[in-house]
Amino acid sequence: MPKMLRITIAAMLAGAFGSCSHPVTPPPAPADAVTISGPKTGFDSVPYTFTASINFTSQNALLYKWVFADTTIFRSAVDSVTRSFPLKDTGRQIFSLHVIRTSDSTLLCSATDTISISDTTTHPPPNPNDTTSHNFVWTEYDNVNGENNMTGCWVFGPNDIYALNGNLHHFDGTSWTLATLNGHAPGALSGASMFGFTDNDFWIIDGEIMYHWNGSTVEETRLDNTGVWHYPHDGPIYGAWGTSSNDMYFVGDSGTILHFDGTNWTKMNSGTKIRLGSIFGTNDNNIWAGGYDLTTAAIILLHYDGSTWREDELTASGEALPYSAVSVWTCDSAGHQFVCTSGDVVFRKTDNGPWRMDSILNLTGVGNSGNHTLMEISGQSANDLMTGGEWGFAMHWNGKSWQRFDQFIDLSGTSARGLSIPSLRGNTVCLVGMKEANLSWILVGQRQ
Repeated sequence: MPKMLRITIAAMLAGAFGSCSHPVTPPPAPADAVTISGPKTGFDSVPYTFTASINFTSQNALLYKWVFADTTIFRSAVDSVTRSFPLKDTGRQIFSLHVIRTSDSTLLCSATDTISISDTTTHPPPNPNDTTSHNFVWTEYDNVNGENNMTGCWVFGPNDIYALNGNLHHFDGTSWTLATLNGHAPGALSGASMFGFTDNDFWIIDGEIMYHWNGSTVEETRLDNTGVWHYPHDGPIYGAWGTSSNDMYFVGDSGTILHFDGTNWTKMNSGTKIRLGSIFGTNDNNIWAGGYDLTTAAIILLHYDGSTWREDELTASGEALPYSAVSVWTCDSAGHQFVCTSGDVVFRKTDNGPWRMDSILNLTGVGNSGNHTLMEISGQSANDLMTGGEWGFAMHWNGKSWQRFDQFIDLSGTSARGLSIPSLRGNTVCLVGMKEANLSWILVGQRQ
């Protein structure tokens, strides 16, 4: 009868136990186990050693085959392997160890486990003097072209801003006009949000229809025709982010995440059915998406490492207040990742450090009244962020402190008053929303 041999992964992440049988012929030597010890985490610039502790009766003529995602390492005279990990493997990596008898190349046993690769180095805190100015001169525009609300905007320059809701509107530095794009009549484009690269390359997200302006024509995609998304079952799309118009990601109801490669549309496995309203990243291996359940107030914060979407620890940590993942934004700041998410409050983190909560945003007079102050966030660097939210809350983060612009806050009105996702470029910021019921509202700020 075959005798079982177990390989146990110890002192690692909670890993699977692998087991296998010795071949019947020739008879196996009395055997017990091989125990692998090593660090739980590593980083590309630091070598780490994994050791196989042998408990075979005969330890001769064995070959250890260590199989990682990017390389295979053989060891016979020694039973350990020392290596570092490439940056692309940051996240989680499956690896295995095979024990092979060299006399006849028979596989005696193998086991598989998962290790986490993360940046365990210590980075200096940001320079407290590395700040941007809070000093904006604001101009308000109400009831632009008769719109009853504004839901999205994009700043390309101080004299080149778009805003939209039922129609698309353009600001030339002086006034707002209905936008004219080839093939579409003035104002004929509507949408919930925008994402842009240049004023000749931007997207309008319209729930069921994606519009792409390529500088000469408007390319229109009805998602029902893609074969990967179906209305009303999948619900509308709310937000988009991408590295180029040939590499775009879209999020929406029912945990929907779509990818567009310039030709084909693919539905990605998000692992959740919670509504996703925001997405942002730095590259295809570092993308964040956030959302919340309107009924239960449950939040979801997802991270994509280039292969899999996974829930971030903030989701289930208990630290996040209801609606605190309404909006996400991230950047690569001086080689170190900066991430923030907002809702009732703003959470920020750098690299793989802990989340920190800016409790100053849990504002007196709003939280105490039982109303949620939902805020959406955007930026252009780790020290230049802007939030817009209900009741007219607009705030700026300069890398050291938050500045609230109280002149726009009105707690005496209805919750219809509010600002949506802001857009920043250079020293120009735009926030859009509703000033009161059925009255659109645009704020343009120029930093001094």
